[in-house]
Amino acid sequence: MKQTVAVLLLVAFLAQTYASEEFDDSDRHPYVQCKIDLYDCLRLNKKSNTQCLADYKTCMSVLLPTVPPLVVKCKNELTVCKANAGGLYDKMKCYANFAKCMVPTEHPYFQCKIDLAKCVKDGVKDKLVCMKDYKSCMAQLLPTIPPIVSKCNVGLNTCLAAANDYKGKAKCYTDFAKCIKNGLTS
Repeated sequence: MKQTVAVLLLVAFLAQTYASEEFDDSDRHPYVQCKIDLYDCLRLNKKSNTQCLADYKTCMSVLLPTVPPLVVKCKNELTVCKANAGGLYDKMKCYANFAKCMVPTEHPYFQCKIDLAKCVKDGVKDKLVCMKDYKSCMAQLLPTIPPIVSKCNVGLNTCLAAANDYKGKAKCYTDFAKCIKNGLTS
C-alpha cells in the first residue's frame, strides 16, 4: 500500500513538472507545422516556389509511416521464394508461406487456452482432466524463483528464528541482501 502511494506521488510530481510552462511544447501536429512552413515560405518569398515545395515534400516525407520489419522480412522471403519457384504450385506454396509469416506468433498463454477449448470441445477427455492439463500448461509458463534466492531465503528464516531483538533481525535482513547480491554477481 505504501509503495502504491509512493508511486502515485511520484507520477503526480512528474506530471506537474512536465505540465509547467517551461516544458510547454506546441500542440501542433507535424503535418500542420509542415503546412504552416510552406505557407510562410510562399508568403515571405525568401525562397523560390520550387524550393518551398521541395522543403514541404521533405517535411512531409518524414511523417510517412514506415513498414514494420516483420512485413519487410516476409516480403523479402516471398520475393526469393517466387524467384526460385518452378511452377504455379510452387508459387502458391510461396504465398501460403508468406501468409504464415505475416501472422504474428501467439503467446504461450493463448496456446494453453486454445488447447483447453479443443479438449473441452472434443469431449475425448473429462472436463476435469482438461482443466488439470490446462493448469499444468499454465504452471510451466510461470517464472520460477532462482535457486540462489531460495537458498538465501532459508538462511534468512533460520536467522530470524534465532534473532532475539530488532538489531539481530536487522542484521538478518542485511545478511539476506548480501547473500542475494553475492549470489547474483557470482
